[in-house]
Amino acid sequence: MNGSNIFLDTNIVLYLISGDENLTDLLNDKTVYISFITEL
Repeated sequence: MNGSNIFLDTNIVLYLISGDENLTDLLNDKTVYISFITEL
């Protein structure tokens, strides 16, 4: 694993929706996965 794939928890997605710039910088150039339940 090279660290370019990240699975996000619901709390992290909520922080991203609220505009957390630190997370945005951290996730730049990463492949992000979320669960089906989080999508609901």
